[in-house]
Amino acid sequence: MPVAPVAWRPDILDGFSCTDLPLVPDARAVGEPETAVGGVLVRRDHDRPVPEWTLPYAPRADDHSQWTDGHSRLTEGHVSRGVDPVRRADDHHAVRAGDPASRTRGHRRAAVLYLHGWNDYFFQAHVADFWARLGYDFYALELRRYGRALRPGQLFGYIDDLGDYSREIDDAVAVLRAEGHDTLVLMGHSTGGLTGALYVDAHPGVFEAVVLNSPWLELSGNPVLRQVVSRVVTGAARMAPTTVLPIADQGFYRRTILASEDGEWAYDTTWKRPNAPIRLGWGRAIVQGQERVAAGLGIEVPVIVLCSDHSATGTTWSDDMARADTVLDADGIARRAPYLGRQVTVVRIHDGLHDLTLSPPPVRAEFFGAVGTWVAAYCEL
Repeated sequence: MPVAPVAWRPDILDGFSCTDLPLVPDARAVGEPETAVGGVLVRRDHDRPVPEWTLPYAPRADDHSQWTDGHSRLTEGHVSRGVDPVRRADDHHAVRAGDPASRTRGHRRAAVLYLHGWNDYFFQAHVADFWARLGYDFYALELRRYGRALRPGQLFGYIDDLGDYSREIDDAVAVLRAEGHDTLVLMGHSTGGLTGALYVDAHPGVFEAVVLNSPWLELSGNPVLRQVVSRVVTGAARMAPTTVLPIADQGFYRRTILASEDGEWAYDTTWKRPNAPIRLGWGRAIVQGQERVAAGLGIEVPVIVLCSDHSATGTTWSDDMARADTVLDADGIARRAPYLGRQVTVVRIHDGLHDLTLSPPPVRAEFFGAVGTWVAAYCEL
């Protein structure tokens, strides 16, 4: 595992740095060139200003009443929709700069480690700003063959066992520990939520809480269809794991988030691309991970699972797709969430997109309000 000192370099995002996490021994897939395989760890810099829109979520050392100003208290599976609106994430007017003292709550130093989803990379700088306001340092792990960690000739996003990601997660945790953090929270989105849940289950004692944003906990469809698809994918992957499945992306989700279409967010479309290749071996890894969840995990720390209050599917565009999860079955996520552990909170976000943090301002305000309330209740430092 890497140890300090770490060679940080400026990141593509303003106010962030990054460093490579090479995998040893070599982890190349069959047919890949002799290029470095590994992850990239991204860190929110301490001197990056904390935007003004995060002010409603600022913790108070002696009073948690602010979590109920505009929000109802959380119950298992419910959150109020009466949330203060949040301004656009690109509004970086700072109330104050990040203060190292604000990141030390009591005598403990806390940090969040974020895992992205399939066909994704970390560009959600506003998520890091939200955690900074709560008093947490923020790190995002770019997994092998994704985003900053993708090298020419590599099989985009490919993995044949989600457990293999434990190598770069272990390395990232080692960096966080070396930088003085003794309290860690894992945050995962979509496939990163599934990967993160499996890691926390297999590595008790590393993370003290888990925040999952639309985690991919089960395949969509009825139970019989899911079993058939699982068996077909698993069987075929044994013979030809890197074969690409003929699955077309109709682009509905991209339309809801990309600034050049109907969305709000600018991102690199070579790292979050249309029609990213889905390979049989990767599909088998997902199925096997979801089967572990279905059998029941034993996560011992508090978990919050947040997902949209509904999904929208179809072969043609409908306006409802702009206020729904068009990628995963939101009801399936909520149904499977209790299988993660003994202390799981489920929150349905009204009109949430697949990545809830990329939803329109009032919707993502509900998301941040729910997470802030939960952190205040379960993650007091």
